[in-house]
Amino acid sequence: MLAQQLEPDDQPDNHEQPAEQLTGHILCVDDELPILMSLKRVFRRSKYKVTTANSAAEALEFLENNEVDIILSDMRMPEMDGNRFLSIAAERWPGTVRMLLTGYSDMESTVGAINDGGIYRYIAKPWDDTDLLMCIQRALEIKFLRSERDRLFAITREQNEELVTLNGSLENKVLERTRELEESNRHIELAYDESIAVFSRIIGMREDSASASTEEVAETADLVA
Repeated sequence: MLAQQLEPDDQPDNHEQPAEQLTGHILCVDDELPILMSLKRVFRRSKYKVTTANSAAEALEFLENNEVDIILSDMRMPEMDGNRFLSIAAERWPGTVRMLLTGYSDMESTVGAINDGGIYRYIAKPWDDTDLLMCIQRALEIKFLRSERDRLFAITREQNEELVTLNGSLENKVLERTRELEESNRHIELAYDESIAVFSRIIGMREDSASASTEEVAETADLVA
């Protein structure tokens, strides 16, 4: 049986809905068609997109090519039970919120699913429709908060990397500017020395041969000092 999808505009029923619903895609997995039909009726008035699968294998095939927010799986299913299925889902699609439908007689298996499948919550059969809707809404809120946290972490990490790069670039620019200033100072000092030498030669070229040359005056001053 192929996975069936229930769009939000299907016929409504009289179930109450939580205010300000978050939208999301729910994958319901159960080998009993009446259970899947009951879940469809519960979610019929909601804004959720609902997909049903009649086995764990069918659900895994669907997950290969589709993104879902919540997986709601039965515990007792042939070939692959809910514990094993949710464990695989947790490993391959860790971003999903996983919930388990289970009877009171399956508590030992439920504990295993909690440990191995990382389930958010288990829903006891028979469920209360209002409680189930509230659980779904809270699960979506948790997923939204996790996504927002991951997004903010990613932004912070990216900004930190940019800051490190900017600091490195700034240090290089400071070093480059320092070298330029040092080179400029050397050119200024050299030009100053050359100017002094030129002026000295000009003074020494005066026609008054009786006067001592500037070089002789400099040498005499140096000796006196």
